[in-house]
Amino acid sequence: MDAILPTPTFPTDSATGASPLTPFDLETITLTRREHVALKNGIAYYKSLHTRAAQRIERNQWDERSHLKRHQMCQSGVCYQTT
Repeated sequence: MDAILPTPTFPTDSATGASPLTPFDLETITLTRREHVALKNGIAYYKSLHTRAAQRIERNQWDERSHLKRHQMCQSGVCYQTT
């Protein structure tokens, strides 16, 4: 049987008397510890993917700027070979 939990209470706005409740404030859910751990692991995994992608973008931009600088130098007559 489902346990009846108290509805969250939030202070009302004294100027309008309106409550800042949204439909999401009225629903409660229960997670098992396994689901909670899986959710936290998923968050960490996708954060690490994002960090690596951001680093890869930064590295590619640096490579493009470096290549453009070498190209401009070569066009101006100061050309050199890199190995």
